[in-house]
This record gives sequence, structure tokens and C-alpha cells, in this order.
Amino acid sequence: MRLPQPLSSIITPSFCLVLTLVVGGGCARSVYRRQADREAYDLIGQKADRTHASTEDWGLQRDPSSRLFDVGNPDHPPMPEDDPLSHELMKTGGPKSAAAQPGAEPEEEWRKSLPFETKGHNLVVLNRRDAVEVAARNSRDFQKAREELYLTALDLSEERYEFAPHLDLGTTASRNEFGLNRKPGNRPKSNGMLDSTGGISLLTGWGTELVARVANTIVWDFDKPKLRTATSLLNFSIIQPLMRYGGRAYTLEALTQSERHLLGNVRRMEQYQQGFYLDVVAGRDATNGPARSENSLSEAPALLAGSPSGLAVVPRASGYLALLEDQQRIRNQESNVAGLQSSLDQLEAAFNAGRASSLLQVLQARIALQSSQSSLLSARAAYDTRVDTFKTDIGLPPNLPLAIRDALLDRFTVFDPATTDLQNRVNVFSGQLNDRDNPATADTIRACLEGLRKLQPSFNTRFAAARKDVVTFSETVPAREAQFNRLRQRKDLESTSINPARLDPKMLRGKAVQADQNLATLQKNVETIFTDLAGLERDMASLELDQVRTKASVLASSLSGYVLQLTLDHASSRIESITLPPIQLDERRAMDVAKANRLDWMNARAELVDAWRKIDYNANPLMSGLDLQLDGSLGTTKTSGTHFDNDAGTLQGSIHFDTPLDRLKERNDYREALVSYQRARRSYMLFEDRVSASLRNTLRLMDLAQLNFEIRRVAVQSALSEVDLAQLRLDEPPKPGQAAPQIGATAARDLVSALSDLLSAQNEFVSLWVGNEVLRMILDYELGLMEIDHDGHWVEPGPFTQDQLTQRLAHRTGTSEAPRTTSALPAPPAATSNLVSR
Repeated sequence: MRLPQPLSSIITPSFCLVLTLVVGGGCARSVYRRQADREAYDLIGQKADRTHASTEDWGLQRDPSSRLFDVGNPDHPPMPEDDPLSHELMKTGGPKSAAAQPGAEPEEEWRKSLPFETKGHNLVVLNRRDAVEVAARNSRDFQKAREELYLTALDLSEERYEFAPHLDLGTTASRNEFGLNRKPGNRPKSNGMLDSTGGISLLTGWGTELVARVANTIVWDFDKPKLRTATSLLNFSIIQPLMRYGGRAYTLEALTQSERHLLGNVRRMEQYQQGFYLDVVAGRDATNGPARSENSLSEAPALLAGSPSGLAVVPRASGYLALLEDQQRIRNQESNVAGLQSSLDQLEAAFNAGRASSLLQVLQARIALQSSQSSLLSARAAYDTRVDTFKTDIGLPPNLPLAIRDALLDRFTVFDPATTDLQNRVNVFSGQLNDRDNPATADTIRACLEGLRKLQPSFNTRFAAARKDVVTFSETVPAREAQFNRLRQRKDLESTSINPARLDPKMLRGKAVQADQNLATLQKNVETIFTDLAGLERDMASLELDQVRTKASVLASSLSGYVLQLTLDHASSRIESITLPPIQLDERRAMDVAKANRLDWMNARAELVDAWRKIDYNANPLMSGLDLQLDGSLGTTKTSGTHFDNDAGTLQGSIHFDTPLDRLKERNDYREALVSYQRARRSYMLFEDRVSASLRNTLRLMDLAQLNFEIRRVAVQSALSEVDLAQLRLDEPPKPGQAAPQIGATAARDLVSALSDLLSAQNEFVSLWVGNEVLRMILDYELGLMEIDHDGHWVEPGPFTQDQLTQRLAHRTGTSEAPRTTSALPAPPAATSNLVSR
């Protein structure tokens, strides 16, 4: 086949290759991906500026500090590891995959960004801030929320594209053979044809459709080296619907809905960041985040704070705070074990000295100690399991060595861990002296006495720490007095038979003074014990070995008892210094603030209007059809492809009218829209009712926590007194001229019961404070005022009072005019003509 000279000089092999790559293959994948990113991020940024939202961490691409980072080429990701049997099927019955191998990801890269205990150490240590930041980088749920927002922006870009000029260009080359059935020897005739078509179409906001097309046909006769024919045709069509399917409201409905949906998802994303912090720290799943589907009205949790339960009233925390609370409960359990061990040592010493006539009491204390030790082991194992679950929740592998360390609850540690450790050290020596199954020697007794005496500096340190907490207690007295004055005005005091005298502010200062005096007396008694220990060590040579052992055992038991007393007094001072931030918030005022500031409430109102707009949208097709149409065409002469002939042109105008006689489907769609709107109204009512119920419940729980906190404080103090009294029965000194008194028959049982009551009371006390902290986060979220900084952390709002709320709203109004930066997203593309002016 020989092409005409002009065409053969143009269509070279290089030209064919370029034409195939550009027209056939299109641009590289990366070009399309980056173009989609620019448009999507630009659209998200536009809506974020309107809502003053921060897009600091909304981009899809994760950096190497995230476990979700993919090291492969984003447009040509390496093949992941396949199932062997399935891979065989892929080789034989599917695409060729011999070269496709699993991609190797450098797993250690993302680990470098984790907060390790020390450089080169493999233990990751998380505080509350680190936990939130690590979760934001590695959470699969957070990444899914980013993707849903991104895909919603892509949907909007597609809707906007519908109103941009659409260009198309195509070419078809063919060869035709004629006379294939001729007699042998006769050569069949052949020709070649090149058809080229191009066009442009445009849809305006009023529903006007404009279409213009041009077609060019070139035919060669291959039997003759000349061009036989070349023709071109230009035509256009303009259609304007006036009634049915016409008007801006109907034409722009899909675009309008996509614009509103993206705006709603931007709000959802901002609220998701608030809920994400709430979920990681407090274990409350407040929101599902952005949703690509438009058929889901905003929903509010029925009771975000949960229902009142237990002695603490407030629901137990989950998430990171729950792990901190579990740590505190384990520390409380450890203190309980130490207290039971001390009590057992004292009972054994009393039994050996003849003050306890029954071995039953020793056995009761021993059984209680063993049960407490088992509970401690179980609590530690359960804590490790919850830590593994937490790792998975924040996107970390469960086998990663991780420790939770945070000073948040250090000031709420009722029992000083260092004092508990001191108790255990004393108990070791006391146990050695009381162990009658192992014969003691002068060297072992001397070693015990020397070891006990070396503990004196530790005692001095613990007394200094206890005195510091007494000072803290004195400093919190003014705030406690103000709280007591507020609580005494409550109407529910009488209904719960709470004596207002227990909330007398005047008694607080007396307690602070008494705590200081008790500490001084106890320190003096401990110094006497150490003096006696030194004297006994000097007089060992002049005493019988059993006599020395008995006296040493009594002194060690007394010292153990004084450590327990120090622990109780220190705990009492710490308990008295703990306060709750006040709350004085009117329910109606809180609802007004929530309605004006909650992002999901804004979306709920917008989604109700969306359902209402569908009524008019579905009513439009019920109308009669009336369309105006203008068609035109212009052709060339038969021998020229570029010379247009006016005589070959046509122009036609027409009016199309369609009577509304057959509208069954349209009628049903319209009726469905009416029903859907009524459903949306009911859903919106349910949304408001749920928000109101949840907010009322949160305020009720916080108000209840204020009074119950003082009740639980008294319960802990009562339990401390109970342990103190039971302890005194073991350490009751002999009266002058009389032998040491006998221990009562129920002394062991009473002490075990007292320690158990103390453990329960202090656990409930800690749970109440932690639960109140969770309630504060929830209330801030439910009011719509929760602020998350650029690092993803909650901005502490302070007390929830009417004055403080007014100040926050004033500050919010004053700063809302300046939108926060959205520079974290990739730079948006330059403005293009496909953006429809609304």
C-alpha cells in the first residue's frame, strides 16, 4: 500500500509512536494522581476556610514516621505477599506475574519516631500527649476518615466538571477492498479512508445544552496516486428546557448537594479530631467522622457520658485514662498487700509473745494476704492485656514493648509508693525475726537489727514528703471552703440525709493543724524505736538469744505498725488536698450554646434542608415538557475539505412540547421525597432529643460528682480511721504495772475487713476523679466548644461556670473572623474555568 506523498511525508514511524503514546496511552499515572490531589485539596481548603477549620493533618499521604507509610511507588505499588495456591492460579489462568514479587517494607523506619525511654532502648514510653500524637500518625480509623473526606472532594470535582467545556477528538483509519469475487487475474480495487471527528459540549447552570461538532473525511484511491475526495461537516445544537428539567435549581441540584456534602464532611472531620482525642484519652466514641454517602443524617450518641453506676456514680473511663486508673488501682492493691503483710507479721509476733491465744487469727490474716496477692497478680495480667488492646487501637503492633507513664494521677496517689516500698523492706526483716521455723543465730539477728537501723534516713525522707503534703492541704483550704459553701446550698442534702455539719468550712483548718501535729508525734515515736534498736544491738551480748529475738521482733513489728500509721496519715493529707474544678452551668444556657456551636448540629440542620430541597427537585419532572432547540450545520464542497459552502448549510429552530400524561415513575419519586422529608424531620427531632438527653445527663453526672466526691472522700477517711483503730488493737501498749494486753478474738478479722474497705474506698475515690475528668471533656465536646491545638491536644478550658462560658464565647467570636491556615495541605492548583460561580 502506497500513501499519497503529502501524507506519507507526515506519518513517519516517530510520529506514529508519539501519537500512540499521547492520544492512546494518555499521561503518566502520576500526573493524574497529582492533578486529583491538587483539585481535592483545593476544594477541601475552600470549605475549611469557610468554617475556619484547620487542615493540619488532613492530607492522605503519610510520612515515614507513620506505620501506615507505604514505601512503594504510589502509582505502581509492589505486589504484596500472595497465598501460594491462589498465586498458582494467577500464573496459569491470569495475568503473567512471575516478575511480581512481594515488596519489602523497612519496618524499622516508623519506629524511629516513637518516644523511646532512652536512645537505643526498645521500650516505648507514652504519656497522654505522646499517646494522642502516636495515635494520630498510626490510627487506621483516622486514615479512613481522611480518605472519606478526600473522596467526597473528588465527587465534588466531578460534579463541577459537568459544567466545564468538554472536548473530544478522535480519528478512524480504514482500508476497503472492492471486487474480491472477480475472475482470476482481475485485480480488486481498494481505497483508504481517514475519518476525524471533534467536538465541544457545554452545560450551563440554566440547563442549556450546547453541542458543536466537526467531522472530516478523507478518501484515497490506492489504485491511483491522487486524492479523490475530502469533505468536512460542521454542526451545532442548542437545547434549552423551559419547564420540565429546566431552571437553575434543578440543573444545579447534584452540584449543590455535593458542595453542601463536602462542607458537612469538613465539619465532620473537624469534629472527628475532637472525638478522636476523646476516644484515645477517654475511650468515648463520639463521632464516626466524614462519610462519602449522602444518605445518612447526623446522629448523636444516646448518652455519651453513660448512665450513673456504682459508688463512684460516674461511668468508668476507658482508653488512656483507664490505663492510668488501672495503674493506680494496682498501686492501691500493692499497698493493700503490704498492709496485710505487716498485719500478719504483727499477729505472728503477738502470737509468739503470747498476746494472741488463738492461731486462727494468724491463719485468717494469712489467707487474706494470699487472696490479695492473687488479686494483684490477676490485676497486673489484666492490665497487660488492656495495654495490648490499646496498642492495637492506636495502630501499634501488640508485641511492641510499651509502658504508660504519666504524672497526671501522681498527686492522686493516696498511698505513697516510696512509703509502701519502705513498708515492704521493714516487713522483710520482721518476717525473718518472726519465722520460728528457721533457727536464728546471733549473726542473723544482728544483721536484721543493722538493716532496720539503716532504714532511718528513708523514714526521715518519707516524713518530709508527708509534711509537704500537709502544707499542700493547708494551701487548698480556701478552695475547699468555697466548695463547701456551694454544696451546703444544695437541696438534695436533706433528701439524702447528709448532715450539713460535715460540710462545715470551719473544720478544714482544724484538720490541717491536726494532721501536722499527728505527723510530729509519729516521727517522735519512730525515733524512739530506732533508739531502742541501737540499744538492743549494744546489749546483745548480755541477753539470751531468744530474748534478743523476741525484743527485736516486737520492735520490728512496732516499726512496721508505725510505717502503716505514716502511710495512713500521709494518705489522709493527700486526700484532703484533692479538689474538683467547680461547675455551675445552667441547662438551658448549655443547650443554647450547643445549638449555636456544635458542628454536627449545623450539619443536622443542613441535612434536613437537603431533604426538603428534594421535594421541589422531584416535583419538577411532573411538569409538562417545553424545550427550545436550535440546530445548524455547514458542509464543504465535494472536492475540498476546507472550503465551506453556504448552500450546503442548514439552520432549524423547533419547540418540543410533552404533555404530562405518563408520569407514574415521577409521581412515585415525588411521593417518596415527601415521605423522606417527614422521616428527616423525625430524625432531626430525634437528634435534638438525643443531644438534649446526653447534655442533661452529663450535667447531672457532673453536678452529682461534686457532692459525691466529698462523700467518697469521707468514706476513704473513715476507712483510714477503721484501719487505724484495728491497728491500735495490735499495738495497744501495756498499762503501767501490767502485762501486755491480749489481742481480741476478732482483731485479725477486723483488720482484714478494714484494709479491704480501704482498698474499695480509695479505688472508688480515684475512679470518681478520673470519671469527672472524662465528664469535663465530654461536656466541652457536647457544648461544641472543644478546642484541639495543631498537635491534636485538648486545650484545657478550666472551670465550667457561667462567667467562664461567657468569656470563652466572647473570645471565640472575637477570633473566628481570622481563619486558621490550611497550608499543611498540598498547594492548590491555579483557578480554572471549570469552577462554577454560585
